[in-house]
Amino acid sequence: MKKKFAIIGLATLMVGATVACGSAVQAQEVVQEEQSTTEVDYEALFAYKPYTPQENIVEGNETAVNTISNFVGREVNVGDEYFVNPCITGTVALGESNENDIYRVYQALDYDADKFSIMFLFDDDTKVVEATTASKSCLNDSFRVCDDYQSEANSQNSCNGAVASLYDGVASIVLNNESGYNLSSIWGYDQTNETVYLIWVNHDCPIWTSHF
Repeated sequence: MKKKFAIIGLATLMVGATVACGSAVQAQEVVQEEQSTTEVDYEALFAYKPYTPQENIVEGNETAVNTISNFVGREVNVGDEYFVNPCITGTVALGESNENDIYRVYQALDYDADKFSIMFLFDDDTKVVEATTASKSCLNDSFRVCDDYQSEANSQNSCNGAVASLYDGVASIVLNNESGYNLSSIWGYDQTNETVYLIWVNHDCPIWTSHF
């Protein structure tokens, strides 16, 4: 049975789109900031930066499936893609002008957390983190990234500065300047049958540019 996933971000940077998984829709980003002494070029900062040399790009799910298989220690199956209606959103720390204090957050809502875990992939699907259970949200009451969001980082949910968590039914990932600010794809993982399900792709990623 197909399940609808929603990827919804909160706070100051919003990108709105309603698409089926794999459809090509250009989303627009709107950034609202508090006053800061230095102007940040968010368009340049958040532009997708390919990690893999063009000649080594393999379009489709092969790279992601291999990355997830290596991550979980066994070969995974590929299930049907899910339809998604994402509001793909990033969150930046308000009023910050230092790249070290700027974060981007993606969240996955409305899924069966007892059955699926969420795999966030980045660097052209070569790196992965899994949203593992956390004791608190990575966002505070003001929808800013918590200062200690990395306190529960471990080998499953952290890689290259990216930290993922599952709290109150919401799977989140915080990206920073070390990890880069863009995901390449998001997958649901069902451990009972070792199957992964593609739920969202970034069409700015060269792997997924032609995926519809």
